[in-house]
Amino acid sequence: QWGASYREFHAAAWAEAHRVLQPHGLFLLNIKDHIRDGVQQPVTAWHVAALTALGFQFDAAQSGGVTTQHLRQGATSERAGQELILVFVKVAP
Repeated sequence: QWGASYREFHAAAWAEAHRVLQPHGLFLLNIKDHIRDGVQQPVTAWHVAALTALGFQFDAAQSGGVTTQHLRQGATSERAGQELILVFVKVAP
């Protein structure tokens, strides 16, 4: 679920990914915003900000989206917009 524990978990995971990835290495993130109580949550924007704060460079030109049908059941049916593949590059020190 989108909340503090979600953000803490992903911040730690993205820090570890940054640690082990070689300079100029690619990090691909498949993501989609969530809808909670009828309001779209800024999940994608949060991930972009968290990853760039770690030193990844967001490659908007290589990133893109595709429309999906969703699973139409459970919590995953409450998603907004397109499924996105975001491309990040680890900047050399």
